[in-house]
Amino acid sequence: MRHSKPCRTLNLRSILLCLTLSSLALGCAGTKPAWELPPPPVHANAIVAEGALIKRTLPNGLRVMLLADHSRPMVSMGLAVRRGAAIEPVEKAGVGALCTEVMQRGAGDRDALAMADAADALGASVGVNINFDSVRISTSGLARDGDTLLEFVRDMARKPRFDEAEIEKARSEQLAGLSSSLDNPKTLLGWQLERTLYGEHRYGAPVSGLPGTVAAITPDDVRDFHSLIFQPNNAVFYASGDFDSDALIAKLESAFGDWHPGPVPQSVAAPPAQVPVERKIVVLDRPEMSQVQIAVAHEGLRRIDPRRIPASLLNNVLGGSGFSSRLMVQLRSNAGLTYSVRSGFALRRRAGRFGVTTFTRAKQMRPAIELLLSEIEAIRGPRPPDALELRNAKAFSVGHFALGLETSQSVMASLVNLDVYGLPEDSLDSYRARIGAVTQPEVAALAKDLLHPDRAAIVVVGPAEALLPELAPFGPVEVVEW
Repeated sequence: MRHSKPCRTLNLRSILLCLTLSSLALGCAGTKPAWELPPPPVHANAIVAEGALIKRTLPNGLRVMLLADHSRPMVSMGLAVRRGAAIEPVEKAGVGALCTEVMQRGAGDRDALAMADAADALGASVGVNINFDSVRISTSGLARDGDTLLEFVRDMARKPRFDEAEIEKARSEQLAGLSSSLDNPKTLLGWQLERTLYGEHRYGAPVSGLPGTVAAITPDDVRDFHSLIFQPNNAVFYASGDFDSDALIAKLESAFGDWHPGPVPQSVAAPPAQVPVERKIVVLDRPEMSQVQIAVAHEGLRRIDPRRIPASLLNNVLGGSGFSSRLMVQLRSNAGLTYSVRSGFALRRRAGRFGVTTFTRAKQMRPAIELLLSEIEAIRGPRPPDALELRNAKAFSVGHFALGLETSQSVMASLVNLDVYGLPEDSLDSYRARIGAVTQPEVAALAKDLLHPDRAAIVVVGPAEALLPELAPFGPVEVVEW
């Protein structure tokens, strides 16, 4: 019988202990307000213990990352490629989503039913996910079933069946899902916002595509998309859990060693540097609605932008940290205009958007937008984040960071994310230090550079006839329908 040693891969317990002791020390530090106290020392332990992460590159260019963790008899493994929905032709938007769905419906010697039965028999999880920048095959299950999980990964990456009957079935389901989304005001808001900002750029439609683009996809389009992005020199295999690293590497050489490299597709062209150049106001008409969905947005940052750390702290103060954020305090607690308001940066390989979303009754739309815009203007001008706000924003970020690294599987997911975007390998270890180094003047200057309420797009989903007079003071209004 095997006796597992306590996992020494992660140092989460010591991270959380340090944060707890720091908080207790601050609470006992006398009568000075918290913002006058020096920050706690940055905990220096590595997220992954030295030598625990095994990295290799096979001769065909396939990168390998392994993180053994013998604390539980479980294993997770998968394969990620560095391209996603962003490289699709705009007129075939959604082909990647269709491709990744059908990859799960038959690969290698297993058709759709056999694949589902095999996964169910093991109690395993098997899936493929796509976003604008990557596609990720993922599996998880008991360690004793690791060889079968590896077969799933290999076959979906190299030998998907793409049976035409399964393609048509998946397309029908995708179209049905898109059709039902037309009845979801929040989803419509997101779709219209991206169209308003990006137009015919691929970012202008959702990853899942739109009804017209999905209907235009052929079976060959699905196969071609897979062949285009699934190249070993464009991929990373990853695994975490209870396995022997040397033995797994030998199995990977057998499973992927004869996979020939190919040309890596170019990344999507950059969208315009400023979107919109001047204010756009769009109402997506839904006459039956008494509540309206609201978005205010413009261009944001790339995932690799060096300003992303101070930008995340700025966003925490403005609207990204829940009930303590300025927008939530002003629009919900003080004005009673909404139950929820949130801001955020969509970080992609190319610059995504910065946006604020909320909802309110139609009669309260105008004061909600006015207050929202005034808060954005204030944080970039007369009321930049103060010492206490910045301190709280840092604590919020560090706390979420630690909670997001509770298991070897979640650590590996973060490491794969770094690999997909080509970010430095030490980004996890240096994160807390980089958060701690951000200063008030830096955040204040960044707010002026990144936030542009004067030309932001305003998109509203609601009854156009009632909303047009209320929106007129903000500028010319366009009414659209879906």
